[in-house]
Amino acid sequence: MANLFADLPMPVANGPGAAVDVSGMGRDKTVVVRGDFPGATITIEISQDAGGATGFAPVTTFQNGDQRRLLEVAARYMRVNVEGRKSAVTFTANADVGASDIGAQFAALPMPANNGVGAAVDVSALGSYCTFITAGSFLGVTLTIEASEDGVAYAPVVAFANYGGQQSAVVTANFMRVRVSGRKAVIPFTATAAVGAVNDAGGGGGGGGTPGISNCLIYQPGGGSAGPGTFDTWADLITALGLLRADASGGGCYTIQFDDQFVSPAVVPAGAYNMTGVTWEGRADGFGAFVELAEGSSFAGLRRFQGYLQVTNLNTTAPAVIDLLNGGIVTLHGAVLETVTGGQPFFGLAALGPGDTVVFELYETSQIGASALVAGPVIDAPAGATVFIGTEGASAIAVPAAVVGAVGATLQRASSSLATVNTVYPNWLGTIDAPRLDVAPSLVPTPYLLAPAVAPVSATFNLWMRLDASGGAIAQPLPAIGAAAQGLSGPGCFVLVSEHGGGVATVTPNGADTIGGAAGAVRVPANGALLLVSDGVSDWTIVATVGAGPTNWQSFTYTATGVEGQAFTVTLPVAQPDATYQVRSMLGVVVRQFGIAVASKIAASFDVETTTAPMLGDVITFDVFNGP
Repeated sequence: MANLFADLPMPVANGPGAAVDVSGMGRDKTVVVRGDFPGATITIEISQDAGGATGFAPVTTFQNGDQRRLLEVAARYMRVNVEGRKSAVTFTANADVGASDIGAQFAALPMPANNGVGAAVDVSALGSYCTFITAGSFLGVTLTIEASEDGVAYAPVVAFANYGGQQSAVVTANFMRVRVSGRKAVIPFTATAAVGAVNDAGGGGGGGGTPGISNCLIYQPGGGSAGPGTFDTWADLITALGLLRADASGGGCYTIQFDDQFVSPAVVPAGAYNMTGVTWEGRADGFGAFVELAEGSSFAGLRRFQGYLQVTNLNTTAPAVIDLLNGGIVTLHGAVLETVTGGQPFFGLAALGPGDTVVFELYETSQIGASALVAGPVIDAPAGATVFIGTEGASAIAVPAAVVGAVGATLQRASSSLATVNTVYPNWLGTIDAPRLDVAPSLVPTPYLLAPAVAPVSATFNLWMRLDASGGAIAQPLPAIGAAAQGLSGPGCFVLVSEHGGGVATVTPNGADTIGGAAGAVRVPANGALLLVSDGVSDWTIVATVGAGPTNWQSFTYTATGVEGQAFTVTLPVAQPDATYQVRSMLGVVVRQFGIAVASKIAASFDVETTTAPMLGDVITFDVFNGP
């Protein structure tokens, strides 16, 4: 047995580097990153795709130079992905990977046409250490990889909810397949799944592993099962996890799935538990789960939560997790973490020293804190430490009081979506840096729509409405805010409306909804776009406008005349037949309507709020501009 080595090329800018074929390498891979890359993040990604062009999933991240990581994965291709690199900052990073020459084998796992199971694949020739990768779009869907010895009875191995990624498991099987649940016809589904597998040295051609036990362990209190995959008691599950670790020489990646359909919440009893390499997730059927951490419970190495899981920390004597050190990363995908009022932190960061940084990454609908009524600390940072919290999608710090920091600690916030970025943290006594908004939304596009067609608004995700008004004007309705069926019941959901034909397109709020607090349509710039975010109640905010913008602005001030309490008309002193009109100043509390006339024709009408009664003499200021 010899060792193999490969250089992982760095891209010339932010983004992925070239993929390198590592299929000849064994399970244990050592990745070394050296050099200087301040402010940048280097993520190692793997793929089982035959061409090495699609289906990459992250396995580890480097934020400081000169580090070495041991990865336990079967992979066909490997690459680096660089984020946060700036041209004005020195970047000399280099990445290499080394492993034994015990090569892996690979298989694609077909998707079914709808919900249900896909075609079974013969994997009897594959090794026992399997790395599964899913990719593509499958919002609201759970993909469960199942294994079988006889092709008849199948058991779950790992599950992916809402997003792609990678998970590894020790499993000996003759057949594998994918089970799809929660798929809806109106939501795009482009998911793919593949498996790579490798034997340890001396593994005997796939004979390694613990037969009948997967790396996905289900905690189902009240269900009456004692294993091998589903456990009624936490103690039995921890015993099974220990056996898996022993078989993997102390390493491996594992998933604990919480199923509270019989007893809710699912309580984790007192005790000290090693959660290194373990992901916690909610029920595979997509209904999520409620979990409580009993007083006296602690979890070394717990870093990852996913799949609509709400975890409440009941510890009042000591924090639940205390071993998060410099450079540590905690990720939440659709999960909610909270601590009871007056309790100890979920993450106690007392071990951090001056200059140390930890990262919390929130994706989808993840939250820190669930309710102001349960406002105990989730994060508690000491003096000198930095806590970085990034939010994406509809994720948010729902209870800012749950983020605690001593004098001298620093809080940094960034959002790669339009999630709410709080600026007031009542229990943070240190420095709070100005939040950074990096808008890089993951939008689901509609087809290009020619006038007079409009885009559908019944989607359950962030929308990109692509319009072509070259053949005539398009009046595009917006989704109803707060309609649960349309997924806009919470703040942070957004819509991008773009016009590609150079014509006239407008967006109109639904019913009593408003745009920027005002009723009525708003123009989309020709060959441009509007990006709007929902407040979750009744208003859209325009957060970005793309396009050349208006020209030939003219401003007017008009003193209201006419019959008290009735509509009146403003006649422009200069005819502007192609003008778009905007009211710039609306004061007071009483609503009165007025119109703008061009060449004796009413071109637009507005509601203006007047200051006091009588309403005569009120001053209205408005702007007019030509062109699209």
